[in-house]
This record gives sequence, C-alpha cells and structure tokens, in this order.
Amino acid sequence: MIHPYKFVLSRFIVIVAVVVGLAACTKYTYQKEGLWHILKPGETLDMISQKYAVSVKEIREINDIYDPHDLAPGMRIFIPEPKEQETIKPVVADKPVKKPETRFIWPVHGTISSGFGIRHGKMHEGIDITKDKGRDIRAAASGVVEFSGIKSGYGKTIILNHGGGYKTLYAHNEKNYVRKGMKVKQGVIIAKMGSSGKSIGIHLHFEVRYRNKPQNPLRFLPVR
Repeated sequence: MIHPYKFVLSRFIVIVAVVVGLAACTKYTYQKEGLWHILKPGETLDMISQKYAVSVKEIREINDIYDPHDLAPGMRIFIPEPKEQETIKPVVADKPVKKPETRFIWPVHGTISSGFGIRHGKMHEGIDITKDKGRDIRAAASGVVEFSGIKSGYGKTIILNHGGGYKTLYAHNEKNYVRKGMKVKQGVIIAKMGSSGKSIGIHLHFEVRYRNKPQNPLRFLPVR
C-alpha cells in the first residue's frame, strides 16, 4: 500500500516536471516572453511599436520582416516582452509607392546572392547579383546619368535618374562606361561588373530608389 504522503509527493513531482517541460519548450520556440498581435487594416510597425513600447527593429528581426510594405491585415506578429501603453500617438502611414510608368528590366542575368532587407544587423538597401551569365551591366530603364564615379563603400558606382522620383544605382563596378549628364536607353551596357569598394567578390549591387528612399528591387523587376 502506497503511503498518502508519498502519493501526493509523486503527483507534485509529475506536475512540476510537466510545467518545467512546457516552459522549456516555450523558451526554445520564442526565446523571449511575449504575445501575438493580429495586424489590423491600416496599422504600421510604428503604431505597433508605440502600442507595446518595443522597437521597430526588434519586431522586424524577431518576425523576419525584411520589407515593412509586405505587411497584410490578419498577419500574426510576435511582440517580445510587450509593455502596452495607455495612449498611442497618431502615426501617419507612408503612402504606397507609385509604380513607375516605365517598366524596369534586369540589369544582369546572374543569381541573387543577397536580398533586400536586414543583413548582419544592418539594412541592405538593394540586391546583389552574381556574374553567372556575363559581366555586362545594362540600364534597367532609360534615363539620365546623375552620377558616375566612386562612392565610399560602393566603389565605382553609377546612378541613373528615370524621372517620376525613380532612380537606380549600380555599384562595385570594375569599369563605368558612361559619364554624368549622358542620356542612356534601356538595355544599353553602362558598366562592367566588378568588386570595387567594400566587396568580397565580383557581383552587382543594384538599388531602386523612389524619392531617394530605397525600395525592394524585386517589386519592380519582371518575374523570371
């Protein structure tokens, strides 16, 4: 016959073990305590950040949100260690980026080796494309050469102004074939892919900017 004290003690040990196990699983899954926020229409990361007193950077990193414009109503967003505030300051959401009238083409035909978004804790404002199918770099759209020279970190760089607030940037080039002020047509070879500036290999760093704000180039390039 089992002594009542031993029976109660054994049940207590089992309950503690289960609780500890669940806590360990939760910690392993999320690493931090928090809650899930269901995104409402019109909400932005800035609004959520103010609501829970958690930085936008931390929310983006823990949820792998590389482009804030990819948010959609109904999306579940994990909020680590929230501190919900009583009042929220009104935040004006960014207007959606107007699509350019001119369609862009791929400046090169290599493989994307690095995407747009947070990389190594810093914002990567474009995409990196390798030299799989040659090293010729072509103008993604017709425009005027706004810059052709050397930029810190970027190495030999070209910036084309396409009008309507749109610009494209081509960096780490070995050679630039165009000069400031020149008009170029879409598809014209403007540079040779290289590894100038802060680069660890031959590739093209390509950016699309709207009103000088970096955009995800894949939003404007044709699907291939």
